[in-house]
Amino acid sequence: MPPPPAFHAPPLAPSQWLRTRPLAPKCRLTAALPPDPFTRTLWHPAPPPRRRPATRDTPRALAASNPVSALAEDIVLQFQSSSGAHRIGRAVKPDGKRNWIVADANGVTSSVTLKQIAFVLGPLSDFEPFADNLHALDDTCHQKASDNHDWLPEIWEHVTSEHPDTRTTDIDAVTELVFSDQHPLNCYASHLLMSHDKVYFKEKNIKGTILYEARTPEQVRSAQLMQEAVVAKEKSDVECLVDSLKLMAIDIVAMRSDGRMPSDMVSAFSSFDDRVKEMVKDAMSALGKNVSPVNAFDLLVKLSVYSKHENLALLKSDLPHLQEWDPSVQARMQHLMENIPDDIDMHLRVDLTHLPSYAIDSEDTSEVDDAISWDADTGRIYVHVADPTRYFGGDLEDPILQAAFRRAVTLYLPTAKFTMFPEELATQVFSLDGVDSDGSALSFSFCIEDDGSIRQDSVTVEMTQISTPIRYTYEEVDAILSDTAKEGDHATMHSIYEIAKRRYEWREMEGGAIMINTPFSEVTLKMMDGEEPEILLTKKLTDTRSWILVSEMMITACAVAGDYAREASLDVPFRGQEPFDYPEDEVLETYPNGPVRAAIVFRNAAPSQVDTKAMEHASLGLDAYLQVTSPIRRSCDLVAHFQLKARIRGEAGRLSIEEVRKEIARSGDVTREMRLVDNRTKKYWQLEYLRRMGPRVEYDGVYVRGLRDDDSKRGLVYFEEFGFQMVASVPSTAKPGSKLKLRVEEVEPRSGFSRIEATMVLTAKEVSDFSDILEDALSDNARNACRSLRWDALTSWSRTWSSRCLCPFPSRFQHSYPFRPSWNPPWNASRNPSWFHFPS
Repeated sequence: MPPPPAFHAPPLAPSQWLRTRPLAPKCRLTAALPPDPFTRTLWHPAPPPRRRPATRDTPRALAASNPVSALAEDIVLQFQSSSGAHRIGRAVKPDGKRNWIVADANGVTSSVTLKQIAFVLGPLSDFEPFADNLHALDDTCHQKASDNHDWLPEIWEHVTSEHPDTRTTDIDAVTELVFSDQHPLNCYASHLLMSHDKVYFKEKNIKGTILYEARTPEQVRSAQLMQEAVVAKEKSDVECLVDSLKLMAIDIVAMRSDGRMPSDMVSAFSSFDDRVKEMVKDAMSALGKNVSPVNAFDLLVKLSVYSKHENLALLKSDLPHLQEWDPSVQARMQHLMENIPDDIDMHLRVDLTHLPSYAIDSEDTSEVDDAISWDADTGRIYVHVADPTRYFGGDLEDPILQAAFRRAVTLYLPTAKFTMFPEELATQVFSLDGVDSDGSALSFSFCIEDDGSIRQDSVTVEMTQISTPIRYTYEEVDAILSDTAKEGDHATMHSIYEIAKRRYEWREMEGGAIMINTPFSEVTLKMMDGEEPEILLTKKLTDTRSWILVSEMMITACAVAGDYAREASLDVPFRGQEPFDYPEDEVLETYPNGPVRAAIVFRNAAPSQVDTKAMEHASLGLDAYLQVTSPIRRSCDLVAHFQLKARIRGEAGRLSIEEVRKEIARSGDVTREMRLVDNRTKKYWQLEYLRRMGPRVEYDGVYVRGLRDDDSKRGLVYFEEFGFQMVASVPSTAKPGSKLKLRVEEVEPRSGFSRIEATMVLTAKEVSDFSDILEDALSDNARNACRSLRWDALTSWSRTWSSRCLCPFPSRFQHSYPFRPSWNPPWNASRNPSWFHFPS
């Protein structure tokens, strides 16, 4: 009998070393049977040759497939946490026979089983640049995997063509194909690339060896369709979430300073359906935030949907769509600039090119829409205004004109500009100093008598041809008017200013105009790449010589136009203001000129109005007033130009009274909206400036008026350095015009909230009077110390006192004379330090 076939035990791969187990009970029973040849042959057949998978047993592949043999202290690995998320960490020490203590990138340790280990990268020493920052290592490899995502189709084609039988590959083969370098970082990036793929490959664990099996073409196509559907749904959900967050963020504009919505408004969140509400709640809860408009805005910033300084007031308005011009308008503009039409009024234009004209405006003004000339021989003043209607002939349906009427007004914001006409057309063609301008203007001329009145027989309104204006800034004109030399243009400027001053005095004395210096604040931003914009706050004065010169000439030109249109019974947008009562001059003189006096005068003022009927303008002291000096920036001025030029030609008005009223209404709506956006935008940047300056800075201020008649603790204060007003907590003893020291304790620019504390700046007399009260209120010891002080020295300068009483005075003193010393008192206050509050 031949000997029985020998039992050939197949060699075990390293990955199977820990997977060998004792024979099952039935196998042990069979092994105990008599060793006859038949039984041996039946139960111990020679195994067929073992087929090896298409892998290479490199050291790193063995380490990945057999974590136990590869693990040691400070081995970097990827593991699956108890929450199911994959994290990177390092092995710290064994935990029993089968577990390891692993520290994640944040240093948090946990016990990890072998099944939780997804990939072994290698010793920490192999990753020297990232030894102390596993987060950076993980981010770098994720970025590598993301950058090489397009390799997946090529890897799939390579595997299906090179290994058509097994259709499998491993990490080392993928690393070699994609990176051509077996660096540990590249191996980990390849692992991330393959493990995250759900289309081309599926992961298989064959007896501890991780392989990736290529899907069939049918499976790939099916997975692609499924992935596209998932992506589309996720995109739809994300878009829905983003749109919902945008609506919520807009509510910040309407929020009150205490963070609540007005009672008559419904929040955006409350209007969402249940599905959207849950989506928003889930997004907020994932960030640990509650549902609120402010948190919605913060999330949009994190998602890079909004910038940190996004103008929400602008987004809430209907203005953003005005930044883009309709293609028909762009095409018409291009045609007009390439083919300047003939001037149908050329025969009516008066040639004034022999007179120099001067355009005085801000340095950053891009379109010049008015200029001034003076004829020394006749003493006549000319106010030239740009004539954009000259380029449209009689076509009121021109796309550019229709777009201008819809926009109604030009708005300049610190971060954006919304022009009534396309900017290129306005600056190059319509502007009086444009490179393609032919000097066409609508001019208003007049002579001013010695008493400042207009000589009525000198008034003319005519179409003219003028020379290119000489440009000056307000600062340059002030310098010229301060110079005693009066030659050439300087002499002309001096003459125009003297005429403007006479006119100013006449309007005040004879017309009853209200002349109050009301400085205003101008916000300018300097944008820097990748940095926060620099904020520049400038106070613009309205009582300078240059300002009076320009404003008086423009006001007089509008008065001439108003009288001309009223006498001709033209349907034009007159502007007026009904008379109103205000204190007598003797009372007003007790208040400082500026915002305080303006608040007193205009508290009961009637709002200005626009109508087709001429009316008095009480504040300006004029019987009729028609704005005509900015036809490039205001649509009502453009309407007035059309009507005035028709009158000059001897024709009826180009627009009917219904069309004029329609334009008045539309312009009013747009102007109100733009003014609201402008005010909110300026306030945001003003508050942002104060926030950056911090709470330790003190500003000089003036108390303007109380917020309400029944509220003596809160009022409007004026920042003298910047020229704007804010609400602040003020001392109860403050009166309009009182000097204050302002400190911004808290500010939130986004919501418009600010908490400003105002403290009084007492005069020497007030300090002296206050010392007597202070002496009566202090204890005997403190009173004796106070008497020994040299109060005559203290009364030589002002002292600052707080509106809060921190001294333990009787209630009558606390109510009448609240104060807080801002300086260390010379007396001994150590007996009761809580009496006094010393600033840090």
